[in-house]
Amino acid sequence: MQLQLWRNSLNMKASYQGDFNFTKEHLEQIELMAQVEHYRWNMEQLILRVKPLNEEQQGKFKGYIEKGWKADFDYFKKKLKGEGQHLDICSYDYLNYVDPDPMIYDKCFVAIAPLLYKELKDKC
Repeated sequence: MQLQLWRNSLNMKASYQGDFNFTKEHLEQIELMAQVEHYRWNMEQLILRVKPLNEEQQGKFKGYIEKGWKADFDYFKKKLKGEGQHLDICSYDYLNYVDPDPMIYDKCFVAIAPLLYKELKDKC
């Protein structure tokens, strides 16, 4: 079942505005809930002892972004992850600046929450 739900999430990533016909109000609510989900994830990572970046490391990432050095950005991100640090443990606004791609997962996750509930309510 987890794989099926993950596939639903990936399908939603590709077209979560078009196929689901969300209204503007729905999209605004999803955006707010995605922010909450990101902060929940931050807390989970901190509890698991994953560390955020320090100011010097954040500056490095900003430099890579400003110079368009995608390969260096990806290498440094992977290196830090292997050392128990994660770029995405940050505010939602900063995430939007430094690494916006993962934000879609927060939006997809909260958008499929009703599907998860419907799928699980009769099985528990």
